[in-house]
Amino acid sequence: MHRMSSGSISATAGTSYWLHSQWTNPNDIFTILSILGGDVVRKAIGQLAAGPVPYFCPVSFSFGWVRILVWPTSWPRLMRRQVPFAVSAMLSAFGDDRLMPPPELECVLINANSGCARTNRSWLLAHLLRDLDFWMPQLISTSSKSTQPGKEQETHRSKAGLRVTVWRCETITGKGRHDFVYWSGIFVLLVQLLALGVLPLVLFGEYFTIMITACGTVLAWLSGALPQWVEEKSLVRQLSKKKDVLVTEGSGAYEMIMLRAQPGDLDLEALAGSRRDLSNPALTRTCCALLAISWIVLLITVAGWEQHTWYILGVGIIGMIHNIFVAGSERMPAASGTPLEYEAVFADNKVMKVLWKLEDAYPRAGASTLGTFFSGVLNEKEKNAWQFAAERFEHWKSRGYPRGRNTKAVAWTMPNAEWVDNVDFIRPP
Repeated sequence: MHRMSSGSISATAGTSYWLHSQWTNPNDIFTILSILGGDVVRKAIGQLAAGPVPYFCPVSFSFGWVRILVWPTSWPRLMRRQVPFAVSAMLSAFGDDRLMPPPELECVLINANSGCARTNRSWLLAHLLRDLDFWMPQLISTSSKSTQPGKEQETHRSKAGLRVTVWRCETITGKGRHDFVYWSGIFVLLVQLLALGVLPLVLFGEYFTIMITACGTVLAWLSGALPQWVEEKSLVRQLSKKKDVLVTEGSGAYEMIMLRAQPGDLDLEALAGSRRDLSNPALTRTCCALLAISWIVLLITVAGWEQHTWYILGVGIIGMIHNIFVAGSERMPAASGTPLEYEAVFADNKVMKVLWKLEDAYPRAGASTLGTFFSGVLNEKEKNAWQFAAERFEHWKSRGYPRGRNTKAVAWTMPNAEWVDNVDFIRPP
């Protein structure tokens, strides 16, 4: 066998030493801690903003925070990579970017009376529809109306056609209520401070980790306390009269929810609208500039640290995991400031039948969604049927919109939805 040269032995020993050194006390932790992008942190704030405690958004400290303030989403990707942190922070602070992230789910909102449809731009409404499978069974099971014959079967029908669930709004203010997701950040902070911050202080007399964790948490909470988060998420006018709206992903969607807002509730149609004027953008720009500078100072401080780095890495990793958890968590409507009460459900394998059932109980609601689900031309039978529905609505309107105790409209008797499968629509006498 050939003996290894002294150079080979030196290289092998050098590699082993480097691996042992890196995993014992990692270097270049700035790169590791910046893995989590600002998009995740922005979504985490979007979840918790406008919570039960005013201007308190208990998200966790992690080093992805800097990207919220220094990488505006409207800039080209090339510019995001090339512009230094300090310069891009100032450009972002004095730009016109919005703080709230765009909705994760593309959907449309339809006015149940006028039939006017608009693309939803509300984070709140998009998450309400996104988390439907999570919160709907819980609200239905606690409702006295869930025991109505046939409703349980319709609620769990296989996803082949369309299901419409109707919900009565209970004082929608946009202010969320207490839940585990909201307060989980306090528990995470205690782990970061007491477990990973205090430990190096006790073992080595090193206070760097607990100092950085405390400063980073304060900056994180100050960033989430900007009034513009609440203003963008839920600050719209209140209704002076009832308004019914429907939210769905559009043609081909299986789910549609109908929200029956009451006087004093937020105007959900306005909430779904395009960007609204901000009350004090100058304040937000000034605060963002100051926070961006503070974050950069903090990150420069951390980037040069080389002692007991596993502890500061642990703080950042725990913060990353918690922010990912918050950003993706499914929440009850009340936790997001939109408490709802179950009212009715309509489901069938054929979309036209579902819309007809909806029209029977809530005149004009089914007809208002025809353009969304049937963009083509209706056949003669369908035209005759919906013409009858329109005349029925006008007659019901002239009588003052009377409803029975079960919330169903007191109006002309509608033919059974089975007309959809028949050759002709037979108009009742």
